[in-house]
Amino acid sequence: MDTGTFPPPELLARAPKPEIARCAALLQKITRTAEFIDPIPDLYMVLNQTRQIILANRRLRGLLKHDRAGIELGLRPGEAIGCIHAGENESGCGATSFCMYCGALRAILSGLMGNTDAQECRLTLKGTGEAMDLKVFTHPLSVEQERFTICVLQDISDQKRREALESTFLHDISNTATSIYGMSWLLQDGAEGQNREFASSVLRSARLLANEIKAQQELAAAEHKKLDVNPDKISAHELMKEVMSLYQGHDLSRGKTMALAPGSQDVEFQSDPTLITRVLGNMIKNALEASGSGDTVALSSAQENETVEFRVHNSKPMPETVKKQVFSRSFSTKGRGRGLGTYSMRLLSERYLQGKVSFETSPSAGTTFIARYPLRIERTR
Repeated sequence: MDTGTFPPPELLARAPKPEIARCAALLQKITRTAEFIDPIPDLYMVLNQTRQIILANRRLRGLLKHDRAGIELGLRPGEAIGCIHAGENESGCGATSFCMYCGALRAILSGLMGNTDAQECRLTLKGTGEAMDLKVFTHPLSVEQERFTICVLQDISDQKRREALESTFLHDISNTATSIYGMSWLLQDGAEGQNREFASSVLRSARLLANEIKAQQELAAAEHKKLDVNPDKISAHELMKEVMSLYQGHDLSRGKTMALAPGSQDVEFQSDPTLITRVLGNMIKNALEASGSGDTVALSSAQENETVEFRVHNSKPMPETVKKQVFSRSFSTKGRGRGLGTYSMRLLSERYLQGKVSFETSPSAGTTFIARYPLRIERTR
């Protein structure tokens, strides 16, 4: 969009009311149109070539803005919703300098050009000053050789607020945990006797806390497709030893043993050590949670053709009720709000590390989680 000529004349023209009525009647020829679009929970509209609404679903028709009951056909989307900028220019929605940054306008113009598009739009509502975030979907439509654009507005304000709060919270609590971790190092260095033992315990707890917070930050970034992959050279055995040391002081490891399995093969490969550490850590935690006092969680690695394979075994079989749901985000055997470990194992491995996570389980052999990765991956985002 050329900022020097914005708004272009074609964005300002409007169709007269008789033309709006004619187009609306044309669309009504589509059999049972209202029955199809009225149940749609989002704001659904069809626009003509001058971006005016000629068909609206029940949700949009019932929208109350500008002290007006219902939506008047012929309005443009920003005018119907109540965008604060829609009334700043006599030409209305799409005619101000703010509009050239509007995701809704970009998506609609793309739809008018015959494309399917999706953009995000952030606006302020007239009168209330309320902020609103929208996901705008557009798709071209042809009826009796006349061109229209389907436009669906999805309110994502709650999602955006949650993301902002989550990001702020995790950032702030991460800084706090890092400070505690640093002070714990100082306490341990200056402590003697029994106090040094207490300081070491605090240090382990602080390290675990910082690690758990970092894991949540990475999971959030992964789900929002904003996670960077930074490959480096990795020794499979060194990596497993490091992860075992991390969980050595965890409450889950009390009375249990973690060890490299006999015959485990050290493999040199290139991948993201932070993300693979996260996956192996969740595999170990899952195995420790399933194990009883005196049990051993066995880790191993091996090269299989052009892949490196990690295995984490515990002696307990997986219940039938768990098998089909174990990698689901919403499923947990540990209570509400937990159980993201196995989900994140698959998410990180398959979306970012070009790998695959699976499991084997039986009453006689127990349960083994398996993660396979290529011997080399490139830096991506």
